[in-house]
Amino acid sequence: MSNNTFKVGSKINHMLKGVNQTLFLTISFGAILILKIILGIIFGDSFSLPEIFIESKTDIWFLSYAVILGPLLETLIFQFLIIRLILHFFKKTNYVGWYACFTSAIIFGSLHYYSFAYIIVALCIGLVLGYIYLLSIERKEKPILNTWLVHSANNLFAFILMQFIY
Repeated sequence: MSNNTFKVGSKINHMLKGVNQTLFLTISFGAILILKIILGIIFGDSFSLPEIFIESKTDIWFLSYAVILGPLLETLIFQFLIIRLILHFFKKTNYVGWYACFTSAIIFGSLHYYSFAYIIVALCIGLVLGYIYLLSIERKEKPILNTWLVHSANNLFAFILMQFIY
């Protein structure tokens, strides 16, 4: 897929051109953390975890799913499948990358329906994950791996934080 197929974040991609993959992933994870802090301030207590997460916080199977399997499946469904399908079928459309990213994020957010605030937070995280996926394609890196690693790091951070809060 060439850079002419879709345009997403060309200025950001240009700024990150010389940045290695590890720093790129670190910056991406940092963006999600900053986003969660801002949204946490906006939504306050209404952005709380579902009870099942709190009850399962010490379960090794829950940790495995939340940090490894869940993010991998969600990356394959919401970024790989949805974004790739949109890029394939609408490749001649202007801003197809943005359409794909927003569509993926809306579906990703709507399926995290624990509360309205959680849907909004998941939608915003879905935008960042979709953007990581698209930038990884443009950077000719491994988009599935990059997106999965950032998503897993986000969930691991939330899991560790959950040990101290709940």
